[in-house]
Amino acid sequence: MHSISGMGWGMSLIWLFGLAIIIVNVWLVTQNGKTYNGDEKTALDILKERLAKGELSQEEYKKLKQHIS
Repeated sequence: MHSISGMGWGMSLIWLFGLAIIIVNVWLVTQNGKTYNGDEKTALDILKERLAKGELSQEEYKKLKQHIS
């Protein structure tokens, strides 16, 4: 008879790999909900900059602002 103890390691590795995938997915989902730390610009900040540079008219700015709010 052949020993099946070698399959125990394989199954353990499969379970560990699956657990690692779950942990990474949970981490990624929780990272998407984080708020900005102030270094990153919000959509409103970008709109204000574009308005100040003259890339947007007042009308375009108001429409886009309503859309993102």
